[in-house]
Amino acid sequence: MIKALIFDNFGVLMDLVYSSLRHILPDDARAKLLDILDQADSGRISDADELKQIEDLLNQYNIDGASAVAQAIQHADRNTELLQFILGNKQRYKMAMLSNVSAVIWNYYTQAELDKYFDQVVLSYQEKIAKPDPRIYRLTCERLGVQPNECVFTDDNEANVIAAGQVGMQGIVFTGNDDYFAKLQEILGDA
Repeated sequence: MIKALIFDNFGVLMDLVYSSLRHILPDDARAKLLDILDQADSGRISDADELKQIEDLLNQYNIDGASAVAQAIQHADRNTELLQFILGNKQRYKMAMLSNVSAVIWNYYTQAELDKYFDQVVLSYQEKIAKPDPRIYRLTCERLGVQPNECVFTDDNEANVIAAGQVGMQGIVFTGNDDYFAKLQEILGDA
């Protein structure tokens, strides 16, 4: 029986913040950008260092780093339909956000908003563990007070969904709201 729904943030509940930057950078720079984001998400560098390194990287490619970063952060939109679904089903299921993210998360949500939507929020930079490490999925379940087989985990990254499945969770690779709701209904229908 499914007791909890767990959601990734960027790419599911919100747009990917730096996706616009990925499209304007050459391949070698994209790899460097992803490395910087990975370091920040796992708490190995600070939020300030993350922003500075991204700005410096963009400047190396004749892109105004400060302006491009500010614009990317400002234009990340919330998935309001999915957030409303979470709010409307919070009495039925425990809800959690599990996100590989740096402290930049606080640019998008207040603590009051996180409390409104979620029973638990597990952020990689705070835990010093990032998806797809199995420990972060188990930690989320522990904090929710559920077993992995009682959870549906949703992420836009297939590798993270596969890793969740390896600890016993049901998983959905997020490609859009309609597909998500259809796949969730299939899982809940079987549960």
